[in-house]
Formats: sequence, structure tokens, C-alpha cells
Amino acid sequence: MREPTQKSLKNDSGAAAVEFALIAPILLLMILGLTELGKIVHYRSVLKSAARTGVEAAFSASMNTSAQIAAAQTTMETAADLAITNSGIGGTVTSTATITCECSDGSTVDCASGTCATGSKRYIATVTMSRPYTPLYDLTNLPGGFNLDLAMTLTGNATLWVK
Repeated sequence: MREPTQKSLKNDSGAAAVEFALIAPILLLMILGLTELGKIVHYRSVLKSAARTGVEAAFSASMNTSAQIAAAQTTMETAADLAITNSGIGGTVTSTATITCECSDGSTVDCASGTCATGSKRYIATVTMSRPYTPLYDLTNLPGGFNLDLAMTLTGNATLWVK
């Protein structure tokens, strides 16, 4: 009579299916999360690259008057927007270009008319790119009260001393 009891204890048919059923939701959530993370990293990289392209456009700009500085900022934004268009990430991307000036001692000065008491005036070009991010998958309201809201605004910026 002992044999049937031992045999029933050793019967593990279906155990793999039960284990998979327990682990599958966790694996699926990890795969979805990694997909979203990869997309976020890619978009952020594209935004930073476009911002760099924008500030590099300021190197060739003349910046002696307010009108020339405004034209340089427009050129920077145009170059950054073109880089975004060529990247193919789509969506609504906002670019902001600024040129500020400071003296060697760190004090700020007007770029068009300001002069430095000591040292020379440095032109600093900055481009900031931002894009709203909408996740591929809706990971809110998951079973068990688990919420993963990945909607956010991604930004990329670059700053460069131009002159």
C-alpha cells in the first residue's frame, strides 16, 4: 500500500505550466518596461544631438548687434529643428535658443552693448529641446493596483562658448 502514496508524491506533471503561469506576467511587464525605457533613451539622445547641432550653428554667426544675435538664435533653432525632422522621431518638439554673455570674472553683461571691466566678453549659446512623451503601452491600472505612468516631457540641451 505504500507504493501508490510514494508514486503520487513524485507526480510533477503540470508543475512547469504552473510555474510559467506565475512567472509570465512578471516577464511580460519587464519586457514592456524595457521597451519603453529603450524608446525614452533613444528620444532623449536625439533631442540632445539636435540641441548640439543648434549650438554648433552659432559658431559661424556674427554677434555684434542685437539684430545679429536674434538672427543667430533663429539660425540655432532652425538647425535644431531640422536635425529633429531628419531624425524621424516625430511628435511636437519645441526648441528654444538663447545667447547670453558673461565676462571672464563671471559677471553677466549685455551681448550687444555691454563691455567687461576686466577680461573679455564670452558668448554662450544654449539650445533646449523638449518633446512630450507618450508611452507605447498603457501601464496604468494594472492588476493588483500597480500603476506605471510613463507620460512625461523629455528634454535635451546643449551649451557652448561661442566666442
